[in-house]
Amino acid sequence: MKNLKQILQYTTGLSLALLLLASCKKEVPTKYILSENITENLTLTNHSKKGADYQVEGCISVTNGAVLTIEPGVTIQFAQGSCLKMTDFGALNAVGTASDPIYFTGLQATNGFWKGLFFDGSNNTNNLLEYCVVEYASGENNSYQNAAVVIGLNPVFSNGASRLTLRHTTIRNSSNHGLYVAKNSFLNIENCTITENDKSPVLLTLQNMGVLNNTNDFSGNTQNYVLLDATTIQASYVENDVTLPKINVPYAIKGEVDVQAAWTIEAGVEFIMMSNAGIYVSGFDGGSLYAVGNIIEHITFKGLQATKGFWTGIATEYGAPYTLHYCDFSDAGNRGLPGLTVPKGTLHAGSMGGAPTISVKNCNFSNGLNHGISIGGSSNYNADIQTINTFTNIDGDNVHFY
Repeated sequence: MKNLKQILQYTTGLSLALLLLASCKKEVPTKYILSENITENLTLTNHSKKGADYQVEGCISVTNGAVLTIEPGVTIQFAQGSCLKMTDFGALNAVGTASDPIYFTGLQATNGFWKGLFFDGSNNTNNLLEYCVVEYASGENNSYQNAAVVIGLNPVFSNGASRLTLRHTTIRNSSNHGLYVAKNSFLNIENCTITENDKSPVLLTLQNMGVLNNTNDFSGNTQNYVLLDATTIQASYVENDVTLPKINVPYAIKGEVDVQAAWTIEAGVEFIMMSNAGIYVSGFDGGSLYAVGNIIEHITFKGLQATKGFWTGIATEYGAPYTLHYCDFSDAGNRGLPGLTVPKGTLHAGSMGGAPTISVKNCNFSNGLNHGISIGGSSNYNADIQTINTFTNIDGDNVHFY
């Protein structure tokens, strides 16, 4: 293990003040400075009973397969604009306790004062934050790294894939999102709280949208939803079978979701749809959508604004099936098929390349532009589709056949 003195610079403050304190036999809080990359295993101990134990200056990396271990009760303060990066299989293992948590905080209690914790090329099972607090960070201020804790920096490719386990950890007071998970990176999160951040608690690419669960609390953020980002072509696909769990805040969809696998949505899930967001289920690529609520817990899709056509809607073609039971749809109605001029609606079923089978039951359609449901060609549908569903304030037909 590398000698701690080779990495840390001991800061003592004013000599006279120290002498006076020593003469009074009072404990002198000690704080070490971390300013160089960590290339060998290192353990940070709780050596100061008062104040911070360590201070990070600049952006430093844990690299070369090294593991940075942090013991319970340690407080690490970060200078303005500083950060800690885990790269080249380097890892961060910070395990506190309920009575002695580990703090990653800023020198000032200001949102965005430091950049955050970044896991880039750190696909290492040693990455663990347990009973930790990450506060007053910001991210790198670009479109993919705007979070206090970032897992994988690239939203599209597998380069930089990383993994992290979070347990009993709080992420708060970020000037951006709380947590970001890139494509082909891995997150295990349990019993965590992500709150009081200036944007959303969590920003996910679609490939990771099934990783959350109801043991966590994502409430109390300025954007009170988990954001699913489908704004780039490569990051817009649902490529693997996935179940989207119910959590304690809605999900928000930004961009066009291209479903190319089996997507299951649990009862009680709520969606907030951004402007022109939509869902396209492609049977050509093996896509399907199964969203089945129940009489107590509906699945809800609504616009960020209560404006007709604010989001497009849901479409299927090439034989892709969807099953939508006990779902509520509002503020949509501009959904057709890509590249074709067809009657539009909140839901659309087209028969290009094969007849889709759709089942729409006990759903509510409201504030819709164009038709409620638009069905083309030889599409298969439940015979009671016009009577078992409810339509309110729809500009076109409740169900339109063409």
